[in-house]
Amino acid sequence: MKIVSKSIGHLSNIERYDLHDVFSKSATSCGLVICYAIAVCKNSKLVSLDLKAKHEEIGVVEKWHKKYSCESFVASFHGIKEFLDIYDKDDFGRWTLSIVYQNIEVIISGERDKTEIGVSYPKEKKLNLLPLLSEIESSTYEFNNYDMRVLSVLKTDFRMGEKRAVLAVQKLLAHKDIYDEFVLVATSGKYAKESSAVSVEGYTAEMLNSNYPLSVLGAYNYLIYLRETPKAALEDLKKGLPRK
Repeated sequence: MKIVSKSIGHLSNIERYDLHDVFSKSATSCGLVICYAIAVCKNSKLVSLDLKAKHEEIGVVEKWHKKYSCESFVASFHGIKEFLDIYDKDDFGRWTLSIVYQNIEVIISGERDKTEIGVSYPKEKKLNLLPLLSEIESSTYEFNNYDMRVLSVLKTDFRMGEKRAVLAVQKLLAHKDIYDEFVLVATSGKYAKESSAVSVEGYTAEMLNSNYPLSVLGAYNYLIYLRETPKAALEDLKKGLPRK
């Protein structure tokens, strides 16, 4: 997250933030993920949510405009999937939330596919929004549908928080054969037989874990390194990694 700008208007403090580290499976819905995360945040209270369709011309009324109170939002959506199923559409325009944070009403707005948000609150009030926005950004990593067993292993055995565990799974999933073997090893505690193990540039995860200072996860990440950048990865093995 970064602060984009801060200014003082005639009646309001006006601030812009970029929650660029938000988790979203699709780049086109990152703004909607932020919207939902703010709406369900436990350290602020949702007052209302406005969602409007996109319109190209000034003065033209949008095709649809939906409003929710806190109560109707809770009743309508039991998870982020239901929210995205309805509003992650090409004709989505803009969302605007009214929340109460530290007894101050705050207006936050954004777009479907942008991580930058606009914030305003009364000019006479002083408010540090960084803790709230940081919490919201981090909370989006809970909106994943990854294998809970794998996430649990990463959080328990590798002492990772939710964000690091999700990022680790994301990286492994880019290479499904490596991911599948990691899941097997992480959940069973046993490496695959050498004849069936994933081998990259002549190395298996078991070899890397046994001969170099790499954890089980580190060994599988190194297989990815070997596959994506073989020359550099091999050179690092030759000169860089101290052997156990």
